[in-house]
Amino acid sequence: MATPSFSSEFTYGIGAGARDSSATIYFPIKTESFIFEPMINIAYGDEELVSTFATRESEMTRYRIGAGLFMYSEIFKDTGIIYGARLGYINENRDSKYTEEGSVMRVEYDRSGYFIAPTLGLEYNFTDHISLGLYFSLEYSFLNGDEESILEEDNEKFDLESTSFSTDTDIFLKFYF
Repeated sequence: MATPSFSSEFTYGIGAGARDSSATIYFPIKTESFIFEPMINIAYGDEELVSTFATRESEMTRYRIGAGLFMYSEIFKDTGIIYGARLGYINENRDSKYTEEGSVMRVEYDRSGYFIAPTLGLEYNFTDHISLGLYFSLEYSFLNGDEESILEEDNEKFDLESTSFSTDTDIFLKFYF
């Protein structure tokens, strides 16, 4: 197992991750024992639910930008464990349309905030330049913003504030220069 070192030799890379309906681009900067990793994540989702009396259509877009600081320890030849935390900024927008017995209501919200995610990962190095791995995260997020409900001619606006915990699993492929 590697001993933590503040080596001045840096390896730069670019990577891609995928999960559910989102994609992530990673920009790892790696030493023998540490990884600093800025990232950009974009998620998009839409759904339509239809029942006998009502219909709901919804679209959601979420952008996340952040960075992680991780320790890296080789546990087997060409295989390492990654552990640390990631933090950053989130912006989320949702537009929903509810139709029930001829009435139409729109609900729109725009909120932003921050996230922090303790992360554990495994990385297998096929070569000095290509690796494949998994990240497991427990994410805490805090978001606030506005929600607007529009029912025919009536408009209502609310302030939103929410906190949440979620788990994420991300499969990634990285290329180091």
